[in-house]
Amino acid sequence: MYRLLLGLAIWAMIGLITDINRISKRSSGVDMTIRTVDVSKELQPYLMEFDRVMNDAGIDVKYGSLVVIKFVPLRTGLLGVAWGMNHDVTIIHINPVLWATMSHQDKRMVMFHELAHDVFNLKHWSTLLMNPVKPQLLDKAFVDNAIKLLIKHIKDVR
Repeated sequence: MYRLLLGLAIWAMIGLITDINRISKRSSGVDMTIRTVDVSKELQPYLMEFDRVMNDAGIDVKYGSLVVIKFVPLRTGLLGVAWGMNHDVTIIHINPVLWATMSHQDKRMVMFHELAHDVFNLKHWSTLLMNPVKPQLLDKAFVDNAIKLLIKHIKDVR
């Protein structure tokens, strides 16, 4: 029951934020200025890497006016959830139990995957990095290649 209520509250918040974004866009052009940021300290380096990699590739990253990336208990087996997809906000929840068991490369893959959902509205299977099933063994070369393919996909679609 708690998860249902939490889910409904999050969707209501996203709806409210989306409505506020629409109003602010109408009144001030396309103002997507980040107004609120709340990112768990351990997740910050992964967000910063995503931002740096995208900017270095010449891709303009628009997070929306709200950025919340936190550890939140999720159902068994779920690594992360991108709640802000298609809502001009970035709200990502990461499973703290699974995160604690993952390698650095696993963490990079999960964060880039969830950020690509929220920032670029990418769907599962659109590119290697957006595969919803995490490969068993991830090394730096695999993740770097997946990120390169993500960048190519974003540039090709734009």
